[in-house]
Amino acid sequence: MGDEGRLLKRSQGHPCIFWNGNMISDLKRYYPNTSNQELVELFGVSERTIVRKARELGLSKSKEHVSRINKGKSFLAHMEKRKRRIKKSIIDGNIEM
Repeated sequence: MGDEGRLLKRSQGHPCIFWNGNMISDLKRYYPNTSNQELVELFGVSERTIVRKARELGLSKSKEHVSRINKGKSFLAHMEKRKRRIKKSIIDGNIEM
C-alpha cells in the first residue's frame, strides 16, 4: 500500500484519512478474514480507523474468522487458569520444585 492519496489535512489541521478506490477494494477483500492488526500494518492506519471504515462500509468479520479468534482466546484463558493453579499448588506446598 502506498501513501499516495491517503492522508489529507482538514481546515482545523486534524489529519483525515482519504480512502482511495484501491484501498476500499482491498479492505472489502481482506477485512472478513484478516486480523485488525494485520490490516493496520497493511494500510498504515490505526485499528480505530480500520474498524470505523469497515463499519461505514457495512463489513463484518466472517463466522470462520470469529470462530478462530474465539478458539485462540479460549486456549489462552485455559492456559492462564492452568498457570494460576500450578502457582497456587507451589505456594501451598503441594508441588515440590
